[in-house]
Amino acid sequence: IVLHSLYSPYALTQRPLNLFSGLRIPLARLVERIRALLLSEVAVGEMVDLQYLFQCHPISTLELLLNRLKTDESRGWFVRFGQRALQTCAPCTSAGNYALFVFAGAILAYVRTAAVLLLLTSSANGRDRWRGYVLGVLVCAALAEGYVVSSVSAVPLLTQFLPPSEQPGPPSISLAEALAYFECSLPRAHLLKCTRG
Repeated sequence: IVLHSLYSPYALTQRPLNLFSGLRIPLARLVERIRALLLSEVAVGEMVDLQYLFQCHPISTLELLLNRLKTDESRGWFVRFGQRALQTCAPCTSAGNYALFVFAGAILAYVRTAAVLLLLTSSANGRDRWRGYVLGVLVCAALAEGYVVSSVSAVPLLTQFLPPSEQPGPPSISLAEALAYFECSLPRAHLLKCTRG
């Protein structure tokens, strides 16, 4: 229980790796430019996050990540599932594969938490009546996380690639339609005035 209590806050405070925020570049930057920035930043040694990135992950996984970032679809997956999934899941080729990869880590955390909760609500300490409620809340949290991960789309990413909206025409076009409608309804209004007195 003590190990779980110490590990959970540690895991929550760890920032996930993000190549784009580490380099302070937009998500739509070309891969060749990202590669050049990575090499220059690591050579200078200014970016501690990127040095950690190179130390913890071999160059081949960084190359895999950069190759995957060449398509707009994979950049959407980057936003949705994170850099770790794109960088370390070599066989993943679809959103479903990445979702399973991300869910595996999340399910492990829920199983670990469920084990601790079962220990805390054991009959030995007299809290066994709370076991169903606690596990129900945990299952609801797992389902909510699964729903969010599976249904969140990369809408902000997609708006960058949409064509610009067409400008409305001159105001005289909409005014002409309103004037025609007004002229048609004017005789009705006069008739209504005459009949109601």
